[in-house]
Amino acid sequence: MTDRQDINPQPTDRLSKPLADAVSRADLAENGPRTVHVTADADQCKALADRFELSAVDAMTAQVTLTAIDGPGVRIKGHIDATVVQPCVVSHRPVTERVVDDFTLQLLPAARVEEVEEEMVMDPDADEVDVLDGDRVDLAEIVAQSLALALNPYPRDPAAEIPAAATSLGGNADGDAESETKRPNPFAVLKKLKDGS
Repeated sequence: MTDRQDINPQPTDRLSKPLADAVSRADLAENGPRTVHVTADADQCKALADRFELSAVDAMTAQVTLTAIDGPGVRIKGHIDATVVQPCVVSHRPVTERVVDDFTLQLLPAARVEEVEEEMVMDPDADEVDVLDGDRVDLAEIVAQSLALALNPYPRDPAAEIPAAATSLGGNADGDAESETKRPNPFAVLKKLKDGS
């Protein structure tokens, strides 16, 4: 499973306009939970596609709710809805797919992350955790990473043909058994030899 630390780092040509503004944990603790709506514009979609080596990101929206928690940390609950284009793993033709995903993440000080990760071994349904760097939550980066984690790793064009090697054990490239019916029955051959015909 891909981890957030494994995702391509932010490119050097940072967008002048981020997907979302950073959020302060102190502000969340003082004023309560905050919900942020994110809609990527054309430039941001292109930057996401370039970063994650996609053919295109046609659209991307997200809704994220941030809540201050003990730790001190921040709990993030989000929903992503995007339309992306990737090359088919078989034919390399473009495949357009809708990516819809819900995610939950806790940001905690580094020392607490180690403790919580040990607890996660016993509870696989526990929230994902990551390090809270200072007081600021880089919401734009979290949304981008969450999109990357939700991508289909093996996009497939429904019309893509299966390579011949994959069908050599029987049937033809269309998946039927026509070729099987044309093969001589080995038992019929043996019977002819026994009968002397």
